[in-house]
Amino acid sequence: MSWLDVVKSMDDSFAPPEPVDFDLGFDEDAVDTRPPNDAPAKRALIASADRDERLYLRAKLALAELTQADEAETGAQALELARAHCYAVALIDFALPDVDGWAFLKELTESRPAIEHVIVTKARASVGDRARGWVAGAKGFFDKPPHPGKLQDLLHKV
Repeated sequence: MSWLDVVKSMDDSFAPPEPVDFDLGFDEDAVDTRPPNDAPAKRALIASADRDERLYLRAKLALAELTQADEAETGAQALELARAHCYAVALIDFALPDVDGWAFLKELTESRPAIEHVIVTKARASVGDRARGWVAGAKGFFDKPPHPGKLQDLLHKV
């Protein structure tokens, strides 16, 4: 399925038949009554070589109201982003092509500024992998694809 075609079809279906022109009544004296949003948006890092997996994880982040996300296809890109930005959560695929998963997890959890929630996915995670990941600082260690409900629960804690 082509998402571009789906979005275009939805745009065509919901577009008004004629251009809409109306006055919202805003003028120079209008007062903004919205509450101030002083809290900075939480930012996420998604590191996976698989584009479809990155899209899936981005959708899960959006459902947890984490809409600011950066993506990396390699471990080197992910580490560069981790050094440059402050992330509330990192979603990491252990199958990144250019790094050893355990060394990468250690470097990422020890990065400054610290990333509080690191979630790892692996093709077949054993009980030993999960325990080692927890000791290394991962808040979650999931098989691929991650269980949607458990991943969502963990993301809501961020």
